[in-house]
Amino acid sequence: DGRLRRYFQDRVGGREDWNGRAQTKMWWAAAACGVASGVPMMLQGTEILQPGWWHTDQFFRWDLAPENGLGTDGGSPEAIEMMNLVKATLKLRKDHPDVCGHDPQVTHQDGKNMVFGVRRKGYLSVLHA
Repeated sequence: DGRLRRYFQDRVGGREDWNGRAQTKMWWAAAACGVASGVPMMLQGTEILQPGWWHTDQFFRWDLAPENGLGTDGGSPEAIEMMNLVKATLKLRKDHPDVCGHDPQVTHQDGKNMVFGVRRKGYLSVLHA
């Protein structure tokens, strides 16, 4: 359908689509807070829900981002919402390092209802996709 090599949110509905934004936020939170292993990585522009195709010769869409970086002045409401989520999940990782520790244990897996539970040390992460 021509969505290959597009930003993730465009692949799941786009920045104007509530479900697409929700799936993008779920993907990021799951990667950052315990379901996925390792350092969470996001493609340039994901933190502001940048639309379109990803290219090495096109720049970050500063017009979508808040004027003061991770604040809330200017920028689109969608970008601010996503940037606040990124900021909150990174703070959670910093404040509770065991959330992203090694040796995750899958404690629940329900493929039919898309519910997964992953435990790391004293933390349980639940993903309902």
